[in-house]
Amino acid sequence: MSEEIQKISAVLFDAIRDHESEDIDIEVTSSGISIHPKGTGTSCQKEGSPIFIEKCDGVWRVVAWEDINQEDPTQIITIDLKDAKEERYKEEEK
Repeated sequence: MSEEIQKISAVLFDAIRDHESEDIDIEVTSSGISIHPKGTGTSCQKEGSPIFIEKCDGVWRVVAWEDINQEDPTQIITIDLKDAKEERYKEEEK
């Protein structure tokens, strides 16, 4: 069975400098989400995605390669969403 891959091309505007924009490609697979701003890459792939979002060992991770000449990721951010679950939401008392 082949894996379904979803691809999206978009223009992303800067949150502060709204006149600045960047073309990006996003690819969603069963292993994660790749974000590729046009003109960037990784040491393993010239036009590779330098930002990757995945679930690893029960937590979410954002993995980034800020340096195209470095093989290993330069940033790994782990995000444990256990306290963000909707069942933990508390209605504001009035």
